[in-house]
Amino acid sequence: MRTKGDGHLPGVCEICGGPTSRKRYKQCAVCYTRAWLSPKDKFWSMVKVGNATGCWTWVGRVNNQGYGSINIMGKAGSPILVHRFAYELLVGPIPEGMELDHLCRNRRCVNPAHLEVVTRSENCRRGDSGLAWALHQRAKTHCPKGHPYDLFNTYYDRNGGRQCRICRREHAKLSKRRV
Repeated sequence: MRTKGDGHLPGVCEICGGPTSRKRYKQCAVCYTRAWLSPKDKFWSMVKVGNATGCWTWVGRVNNQGYGSINIMGKAGSPILVHRFAYELLVGPIPEGMELDHLCRNRRCVNPAHLEVVTRSENCRRGDSGLAWALHQRAKTHCPKGHPYDLFNTYYDRNGGRQCRICRREHAKLSKRRV
């Protein structure tokens, strides 16, 4: 039995999670109209300019690495990274094999003044994750087997990594026995 208002329950927008006017609608009015905008207008509708740091913050969809993404080709295309879209829109093409580095360290920033074209190796060298990993490793005072990393027991390889000399010796003995 149908009661008054059954067909008019609000739903949830599949894009932004906001309320829709009816349960059967998959998008709210804002996201529905945004779907028909040009790629440039769609981009600018999701950028918040006017931050104390000078960042132009992307307020739209973010991928699992924390970078903003936008789908400008509808359901047929795959999402592209918005900082790359902004750079190409406002500055010019990114050379083949190059990447953009966020100088402000804010992955949602699309301000081209905060983006620099660099090689992949330079981008990794500058990155936060590489520094965090290096600091984490340097904070260790003992190897996994409990031997101390000290002046006499630490071997430094050509890449700057360190190994426990005792464990390294034991591993070499085991390798010789197998042969």
